[in-house]
Amino acid sequence: REPNARVREKLVDGLFVNNLFLGHRVRLDCLKRHGFMPPALMVISPSMRCNLRCYGCYAWQYSRQEQLEPELFDHILAQAEELGICFITISGGEPFLYEPLLDMAEKHQHMVFQVYTNGTLLDDSTVERIARAGNVYPAISVEGLQEETDGRRGPGTFDTICRAMDALRQAGAIYGFSNTATHLNTDAITGPEFIDF
Repeated sequence: REPNARVREKLVDGLFVNNLFLGHRVRLDCLKRHGFMPPALMVISPSMRCNLRCYGCYAWQYSRQEQLEPELFDHILAQAEELGICFITISGGEPFLYEPLLDMAEKHQHMVFQVYTNGTLLDDSTVERIARAGNVYPAISVEGLQEETDGRRGPGTFDTICRAMDALRQAGAIYGFSNTATHLNTDAITGPEFIDF
């Protein structure tokens, strides 16, 4: 009930109609014609750049300069759609450092984009574009509450992502969270305080 009308429309259109119903038919046709069944979703990392250096993250080991050319990214998304793949998971690095990301989501309106993000770049203008596009769903990394999140991601990160979550909620966007369970935060992420949060 909380998402805005555009977000609800794109969720039904992209995830259910295009990916699960129409996309499944396209994927079955591909199986019959070519002998292979395309996957229902694609994971793509258009850039490995990140504005944080979190303990235990793999992203810092990759080149910060390399990224997909926007034309290639657009071409890959078009090919995915032709194969009936309309659910795209964006990983990284930090995906919101890749400038063409929201342009591509706006262009490929029949797809949905789940974006794994550290949440620190979700300012008001970015949140507004996400809500307007309707087909971008951030999954914000959180390691528990403030102590655990700031301990892994840096001081002030927890407050920043809480502001981002509030802005997304107020704009009527759909978002979620992701976390990495470790021996340092297992008690925190399974405790009632985190579940209430």
